[in-house]
Amino acid sequence: MYKLIIPIKIHKIKINLKIVFSGVFLVILLYFLFSFFYTQYKYSLIKKLNPNVQISYFKKYLGEPVIINFSKNNQQKEYIFINKHFYTQAITDKNDKVLGFFITLKDKNFNPQIKNQVFQITLGKSTLYDIAKNYQPEKCLGFLGNTARNYYLEEYYFGRVGKYLKYVFGYNDAGFYNEKNNLSFLIGKTKNNDNLCENLKNKNTKNIIINTYGVLMDNNLEFEYAVDKNTLDFDF
Repeated sequence: MYKLIIPIKIHKIKINLKIVFSGVFLVILLYFLFSFFYTQYKYSLIKKLNPNVQISYFKKYLGEPVIINFSKNNQQKEYIFINKHFYTQAITDKNDKVLGFFITLKDKNFNPQIKNQVFQITLGKSTLYDIAKNYQPEKCLGFLGNTARNYYLEEYYFGRVGKYLKYVFGYNDAGFYNEKNNLSFLIGKTKNNDNLCENLKNKNTKNIIINTYGVLMDNNLEFEYAVDKNTLDFDF
């Protein structure tokens, strides 16, 4: 009697294990598919952003801003959007037309590709050399402090092929850190240094991994470029 029952139980267990393993495999597969398409969706959001649109266009894709600041003369506004992958700073005029925006990556594994007729970079992987090997920056901005924000950004202008916009690439410490982004070359340099590009000409700045990217239609902005981590009292 037992000889008949035991094989039947073992057979049922084998069938149940196959069902369990199939279910686990399906769940894992669905998770990776969801993660892949969700990441691609987030990549696509960044590609949709442009200056010279109303801030409502940014809200459509990024949701509501978590911070809104006004310039001293109330002629410009700063909107800060946050998600788990990146910060977005959008600067507008008083009528909410976007004058420029900056993306700063929080997640080192989130690597959207940005390309146009002039350049092609992957945020979080490409370095400043990938831009500077063919072009010279028009403007350099950077600062290294103990409690102040640390950053190094290069601004480029490509003329007609760049749609007469200004493009900014660099590192902002509000985003993820990479050991290659050592800003020791900024020691002793003042914050508002109009000759910073010239002063750093022989410094090894080109190995810096780009975690911040910006596009400007007007560089007469009344806010500092890219989100300042010291103004964020919270995160998510």
